[in-house]
Amino acid sequence: MKIYNKFLSTIQNNNLISKNDKIVIALSGGPDSVCLFHLLYKLQTKYNLSLYFAHINHNLRGINADLDEKFVVELGKKYNIPTYIKSIDIKEYSKKNKISEEEAGREVRYNFFTEIKNKVGANKVALAHILDDNVETFMFRLSRGTSIDGLSSIPIKRDYYIRPLLYIKKEEILKFLEDNNLRYRIDESNFKSIYTRNKIRLELIPYIEKEFNSNFKDKIIFLIDELNDINNYFKKEVDYYINNSKNKFSIDKLLSFPEYLQKEIIKTILKNNNIIYNRKKIDKLFNILHSNGSKEYLLNEQKKLYKLYNEFYISNNKISNFNSIEKTLKINSNLIFNGYYISIRESDKYISNNNIFCIDKDKIKDDNFLIRTRKEGDFFIPIGSKNRKKLKDFFINEKIDKYKRNSLPLIINNDKIVCVGNIRLSEEFKTTTTTKKFLIIELKEVETNE
Repeated sequence: MKIYNKFLSTIQNNNLISKNDKIVIALSGGPDSVCLFHLLYKLQTKYNLSLYFAHINHNLRGINADLDEKFVVELGKKYNIPTYIKSIDIKEYSKKNKISEEEAGREVRYNFFTEIKNKVGANKVALAHILDDNVETFMFRLSRGTSIDGLSSIPIKRDYYIRPLLYIKKEEILKFLEDNNLRYRIDESNFKSIYTRNKIRLELIPYIEKEFNSNFKDKIIFLIDELNDINNYFKKEVDYYINNSKNKFSIDKLLSFPEYLQKEIIKTILKNNNIIYNRKKIDKLFNILHSNGSKEYLLNEQKKLYKLYNEFYISNNKISNFNSIEKTLKINSNLIFNGYYISIRESDKYISNNNIFCIDKDKIKDDNFLIRTRKEGDFFIPIGSKNRKKLKDFFINEKIDKYKRNSLPLIINNDKIVCVGNIRLSEEFKTTTTTKKFLIIELKEVETNE
């Protein structure tokens, strides 16, 4: 049987179903969902599947909607399939939530499917989208304007939703039902050109098939498959960049990508932070990240984008007040301060690496070090320099972002800055060839709830 083989091939090639799966079937009673059920029913023994029906009566079509519900209940009884029904006034729901009836229907359906999935302990929800639906979605989004991601149209699987009929045409479904003498319900509203999608299905696509290309649907599906391949490649690049950035994103790396991919990265970061976005917001952020210097951009009431010299991140709208309490640290001890682990210990030899400064112990006047954040008027002599420098000017010259400046610990001895965080040592405390006693100051950022 041609349609069965295509159905099975789609399942196997896309890993849609595994043995012992529990599958909720979204059953409207129409030809597509009825076909989906009967094809899954043929696989029930082979895969040891547990099947369930979920049906929603939207109460938009009067007695016909009630007859659809009755049909689904009877089909469940005939094949011994547990059946779950939800009846809701979609008109009232859409008014109450201030959304269109189409949006309301979609929202209610998916919420109900998830509810039943959780109730019966299922791991899949099977939806009856077919090839024709995918073509219509492509044309609908193309007419409204969309991205490559949007033109990729309906995914064959997402999370626990699967669409095993996505490569099967309506004519194949109707022939299967007719050949097997299988009953189904007809939604008469599908034949009225009152919605954009219906116009595309009933008028636009038949016109293109008649006047331009009789294989138009196949050509569009081929294009959708290519777009999906491109989009999947892009997503891997985007995911790799984001997953390896640890919530702080390199601008140099971002700008190394093509412009389209840069915007996809921005969009994905916003999505991951549950921030509503549109093309205008993405373009605005794109321009900010291409600009010089530090910038802030309010994304919503809770979140801001902070653009630093060569990195950006998303954080709370208000930067928290950093710990400015002064602490003391004795030699051969350690503490946590503003997200930094700080230790000072004696050593009989010179040691240095990225997080360590080695200083001359004989230049220390007090065994107690003061740890604090910056104050107005702070200055020190950076190592390698002969002249003192205002800390503020040092931060600007070194391009230390203004948010980090407030949290960076200063190590103080005898009212002099020994080192500025793990960034720069003071000339006054450096070791020389005559140094005999060493102190090791280690500073490294750590995860802390302080």
